[in-house]
Amino acid sequence: MEFSIKQRLFYRIWFTSMLLILVSAVSFYVYSVRELDEATKQTAMEKLEAQLHLAEYFAIDVLAQNTVRATPPEFGNAEVRITVIDPLGQVLFDNFYDATRMENHLTRPEFLQAAEVGQALSTRYSVSLGQDFLYLAKRVDHQLVSRGLVRVATPMTPLREEVSAIRQQLVLTLLITTCLLTFISYFLTRRVYGPIENAALFARQVALGHYDARLPGVGEDEAAVLERALNSLARNTQERLANLEISRNQLAHILSALNEGVIAVDHNQRILHINRVAQSMLTADDSCIGQPIWHIAQASKLVESLLDSEGPQDREHTVQVGVQLLSISVLNLQTERSADLGAIIVLRDKSAEQRLEKIKVDFVANASHELKTPLTVIKAVTETLNDDPEMPKEDRHRFLTRIMEQAERLTAIVQDLFKLSRFDAFATDQPKFEIITLNKIVARAVEDRASSAEERRVAIVFNPQSVEKVRGDEEALRQLIVNLLDNALQYGPEGTSISVELESDSTDIYLSVSDQGPGIAAVHQSRVFERFYRVDGARARRDGGTGLGLSIVKNIATSHGGSVSLKSDVGQGSTFTLRLAKVVETSD
Repeated sequence: MEFSIKQRLFYRIWFTSMLLILVSAVSFYVYSVRELDEATKQTAMEKLEAQLHLAEYFAIDVLAQNTVRATPPEFGNAEVRITVIDPLGQVLFDNFYDATRMENHLTRPEFLQAAEVGQALSTRYSVSLGQDFLYLAKRVDHQLVSRGLVRVATPMTPLREEVSAIRQQLVLTLLITTCLLTFISYFLTRRVYGPIENAALFARQVALGHYDARLPGVGEDEAAVLERALNSLARNTQERLANLEISRNQLAHILSALNEGVIAVDHNQRILHINRVAQSMLTADDSCIGQPIWHIAQASKLVESLLDSEGPQDREHTVQVGVQLLSISVLNLQTERSADLGAIIVLRDKSAEQRLEKIKVDFVANASHELKTPLTVIKAVTETLNDDPEMPKEDRHRFLTRIMEQAERLTAIVQDLFKLSRFDAFATDQPKFEIITLNKIVARAVEDRASSAEERRVAIVFNPQSVEKVRGDEEALRQLIVNLLDNALQYGPEGTSISVELESDSTDIYLSVSDQGPGIAAVHQSRVFERFYRVDGARARRDGGTGLGLSIVKNIATSHGGSVSLKSDVGQGSTFTLRLAKVVETSD
């Protein structure tokens, strides 16, 4: 771009000349306005004094009659206001206002002063006429006795308008003159200091990184040759920096696309680069770039890893940072010329792997425990039957029934495990969901559990508020509702009822199943959806529960993009609420 003159020395000289011009103009204006005001006021006073001399003769006649006199025709269009009052302040004559309606004027400043010294001048607001006046009052004496007072006044508005017009003309003249002098001063200063200022400002702009700045470089004198050389230097530097910027952006894009966090630090452990993943892991942002790494609140473990790492080899550390388990790899950067250039830190979040491993271990342990109990019972009962061939028929039947119950329990656990596996697969291999009516699925589930409810003498009440449709797998949703009903039947006392309600808002559907059971303490509510977790383990096993029902409910709800929540108080029953996205069908 074309380079402009913006050097401090140039503007300092130019602004100084401008300041002198402005000070001179303002001083001239202030002096002129003050003299104009004085001259205008003096002219008005001289005019009033001339009018006062004539008005005094008229006042003597009015005061001699001592009655209110109407305004003569020759006074009707007078520019000067004439007022005559008697010694007591009663207005006997006023050519601008009806004297009979005017209040006592003896307290007016100009009349008070004139009564004492003979003549007085005052500038004030007139209550009678609602504007400012310049007043000149005089005491009318006859044979050394005051007969009254006469006052002449002229409105200030015409005087001020005249002064304002002259001021405007004066301001306009001064503005034009100031502008002309400013431009003349600018061009004179530029002509003298232009080439030097250009070169100095160009160097400053390049130092600040504005490599697109250019000098004119026109002509063959020494200044033009220097300007062309400086332009070439700036152009070459700009091209090199552009190539470096492209390379840096490419590297930044590569690092931002990584799943690992990457931090680059210099030999003083100041952060040179940190990608978004590392920022998320350490709760940092771009403001930490250029700061020592220990300024990051979560980076104390990183500093320890840096201090522990020696040599160019890559070393891995596993540290706990907050709730995250991070694998930290540190690679020190070294060359033959420098033993320490900094380091590259790679962060990998192993929290998910740790949680998954814990889930696997817990699942195997829980599954083993659940399977071990019925198998142990079956083995013990079988050994008892084998050891006593002559066991009475009633005892044998009781033992065989026990084996059947445990076998059914094993079958239930295996079936629930198959269901859990199937619904777990929805998260990775989601089937093609269809639009289905949730009311029908709920009604079928209630009908399926009607006989179980009748055996337990528990009533299931289904109160749908509207017909709702969702997108999902019909069998999976039926299994979800059945599991919620089984859970309510398992813990609901005899003679109580289970309430099933279906409601919706503009975006979601809410299916709630409420029982009147013992309720669930707050300490258990966050874990009831875990696999094999039981609030009352002995009762659940006695009633045939596997500990997987609510876990299946949560998996199905999550795979359908919904959620399930629990609201319960001890002794007040429990309410499980399923939330699913509502399907709104539009008519073509």
